[in-house]
Amino acid sequence: MASLDAAKKLRKILNLPNSLEPMRPFGANSKWGKIFETRNGKIMKISRLSNNSNREAKIGKIAGNIGVGPKIHNVRTHAARTSTHRELYKNLFSRNNVRKVQILIMNKIPQAMSFYNSINSSSHPISWNAVQNVINRMHAGGIHHGDLHGENILVEYGQDGKPIRAWIIDFGTAVHHKNIVNVNSAVSIAIPPSLKSAIPSGGNRSYSTYHVAGVSQPVVKNTYSVGNLKRYAQTSS
Repeated sequence: MASLDAAKKLRKILNLPNSLEPMRPFGANSKWGKIFETRNGKIMKISRLSNNSNREAKIGKIAGNIGVGPKIHNVRTHAARTSTHRELYKNLFSRNNVRKVQILIMNKIPQAMSFYNSINSSSHPISWNAVQNVINRMHAGGIHHGDLHGENILVEYGQDGKPIRAWIIDFGTAVHHKNIVNVNSAVSIAIPPSLKSAIPSGGNRSYSTYHVAGVSQPVVKNTYSVGNLKRYAQTSS
């Protein structure tokens, strides 16, 4: 695989230890980022450098420190200065115009699956309360994600096949502010039919606990869809 070979060569160029050699592709890849599992079980994410990738490193570190996202151990950047470098980037992203990349080394979430898969295909779906708790912790830490959907929430499972906890990933569109101001507006998330069983007994079909900070964009997009996990978030005053 060209992208894996290119990632291995990039690891050598950066003089990263042999323990961080990429061994296999991991998770979802896109034209913006490639993800690999390393020899020592960490995750290496190589992204085309942009304002979003800078934000992902900065806010991702904060999320890791407060136990909301996977801990980030190392952040490196590399610019294509030679034709060899440019060829590496082309093999990684199948594009000719990539000039600089960012490399994140982070913890791997054990036995993980997306929230979407947890509620639609797992015999032991995680509860909505558990997901809501980690989202609340993220907001309490001053982070607003900006692209929160069923693929950006991971569920960690134990060896017994039962969910342990939820994690949040991909902070490229997130914002952070130490002093969150709860204003009158709030985002109300309508719970889709596929989540009915996860709602606590007697619970409301919607939650209005995701306050929009006066300094940030809405917590979630106004609309988005991931497979049949479809929600509509409506800002009300």
